[in-house]
Amino acid sequence: MSSSARVPQVLDATETSSKRMSIGRAISLLCSVFLAAGVLAIVPFVATGPASASTTYTPVASSSVDNTPASGTTTTLAAPTGGSAGDAIVMSVRASGVTSPNSISSVSGGGVPASGSGAWTLFTNAHLSDSTNGIEEELWFGTLNAASGGNITVTYASSIGGDHVELAAEIFSSSLGPSAVFTQDQSQISESATSTVSFPSLTTTTTPEIYTGFAWVTCSGTPGTGSGWTETALPSTTDLFVYNPGISAGANAAPSGTNTTSGSCTTANSDAVGGSLFASGASPAVTGVSPAAGPQAGGTSVTITGAGFDSTSANTTVDFGANAATSVNVVSSTQVTATSPAGTGTVDVRVTTQVGESPVNSPADQFTYSSGPAVTGVSPGTGPNSGGTAVIITGSGFTGATSVHFGTEAASFTVVSGTSITASSPAEPNDDATVDITVTTPQGTSATSSADQFAYTGTGYWEVAKDGGIFAFNAQFGGSEGGKPLNAPIVGMAADPVIPGAYWMVAADGGVFSFGGAPFYGSTGAIKLNKPIVGMAALSNGQGYYLVASDGGIFAFGADNNTAAPFYGSMGGQHLNQPIVGMAVVPNGNGYYLVAADGGIFAFGATPTSAPFYGSTGAEKLNQPVVGMAVVPNGTGYYLVAADGGIFAFGATPTSAPFYGSTGAEKLNKPVVGMTIDPSTGGYYLVASDGGIFAFNAPFQGSMGGTVLNQPVVGMAAQPVNA
Repeated sequence: MSSSARVPQVLDATETSSKRMSIGRAISLLCSVFLAAGVLAIVPFVATGPASASTTYTPVASSSVDNTPASGTTTTLAAPTGGSAGDAIVMSVRASGVTSPNSISSVSGGGVPASGSGAWTLFTNAHLSDSTNGIEEELWFGTLNAASGGNITVTYASSIGGDHVELAAEIFSSSLGPSAVFTQDQSQISESATSTVSFPSLTTTTTPEIYTGFAWVTCSGTPGTGSGWTETALPSTTDLFVYNPGISAGANAAPSGTNTTSGSCTTANSDAVGGSLFASGASPAVTGVSPAAGPQAGGTSVTITGAGFDSTSANTTVDFGANAATSVNVVSSTQVTATSPAGTGTVDVRVTTQVGESPVNSPADQFTYSSGPAVTGVSPGTGPNSGGTAVIITGSGFTGATSVHFGTEAASFTVVSGTSITASSPAEPNDDATVDITVTTPQGTSATSSADQFAYTGTGYWEVAKDGGIFAFNAQFGGSEGGKPLNAPIVGMAADPVIPGAYWMVAADGGVFSFGGAPFYGSTGAIKLNKPIVGMAALSNGQGYYLVASDGGIFAFGADNNTAAPFYGSMGGQHLNQPIVGMAVVPNGNGYYLVAADGGIFAFGATPTSAPFYGSTGAEKLNQPVVGMAVVPNGTGYYLVAADGGIFAFGATPTSAPFYGSTGAEKLNKPVVGMTIDPSTGGYYLVASDGGIFAFNAPFQGSMGGTVLNQPVVGMAAQPVNA
């Protein structure tokens, strides 16, 4: 049978899929160059891993070019895709109809390096020139240093014009991954002047190795037999392919049967080539660990840098000294993350793969166990939920501290020394919560104990007296006007919702006094007023405030030339049954309410629904006049308070402004002069002119009741939780 009768044969992918492994990669590239009417055959080869019985090799992908007439000195094959660094390429080159020897001078491309380790290499003894039959046959191999792709270019020593070229390629993986480099071991040719040829018998030196072979016979080939061998006769051709992925060292490797022929042939010549490969990988090396220290209890997430790390986490172990790490994750061939085990002292971090164990590389691979930070005391041990308490934290191991937490809340802090930190307590939404203060450094986070505990005592408040004196209870003292001459008496105050410990107070002439860093936006202190100012209210964003006069006149002051505090309307110039005694801003800042001494409510807003009217006592007979009001935190209701401490609750629903209690039926030493909402609980406080505090569904933080005052108290404000 002539070579022109040959037909291409591509092995079914299912023949190799059962042998695939998930670890590592090798590419075996088989290129058969047939002259005349020869055809490409894709043959599964398996590349070897390291010199270890546990190494495995698996086919991955293939590509081919069939019966291509050649011209010039080069021909190309589109490399199979799916290969990656560390994969091996084996290439069989075969030409038919060659009139004189024409060997391959070079092979390039496909993801194989141009030179150095892994570059394309000829199997030394697998080069056959059969001048009788015009056959040129060679075996080449290489190792990828990048993803496979592009073209593989085969360059001949002289022009191959008129020849026909067939190319086939297959990708294989090895369990060594990217660190693998493939090396030839044995290779031979077999020539026969008859129709029978045996594959070359190779005595290999490494376990395991991969035997790959190709046989050309002039008649139909009959596969040989043998355990572990895959030998395929290509239908409609005279060719045979064979491989065995598990040849042991010292084996006389070849299929046990011979490749015989049948039928009649014009000639009775046969040729075969064979070669074996094994893979070796670079041993891992550790060049750095970060962080390089952690607590003795372990649990530190450590990033290990270096080279030669296995691509699969299951094949990788990490040891800190004699103790195995947990949560080992191979990020890349140069990076591994692991969680430190418990330990003491300074230890070497070692990475072990299937290739071997990283050598000691002190001090770059060292990790130091330290006792970590410890908190032994905090002072003071209590503070308001609004935060802002300056706390001195004492202990050890504070150098390089990266964070301080009160419970789960991060605090601003300054490291004074290795044994002292100052921190500002963050806001705490839960009243009366007791939390642990923890310090974190690169060595770990301090363990919790009773010595590190800080108790939140609820939201604090201020009382303001007629002379501008401020009395702070579980709230930061930002300053006062007590003892200073005033043009007009103080009539009210408002807390800055943003800045801790900041507040404003307002005098009857509209003079505004800012404390604790509260911005000054303006006042009516230098303006002649029709009626005196009786109160003030701040915007929830801290960008402005309103003053209200007894005739219902509104004076708006805010950032951006007062545009931050819009004027929505007033009762100035209108007839009132009773004078205005106070006001409140809706939480979103889109409106406000004025309240008169008879409990009449006047609502003003950006839209008719911005400050909803929920009700009033304007038409009711009161035991005592109303002296103030407060809006519930979500804006769905409000409270009015009378001088006898009577509470009137109005809301969108019966539960929108819950009634928590009042002093309406009690005998008071002095009249109630104002109220405020507890921002943590939604309850409320009432304050009397003698400084007495009445708390309803809100923690009592203290009062001036029973204390001799220079001037009576005229109002109060609660410190916001987030300020």
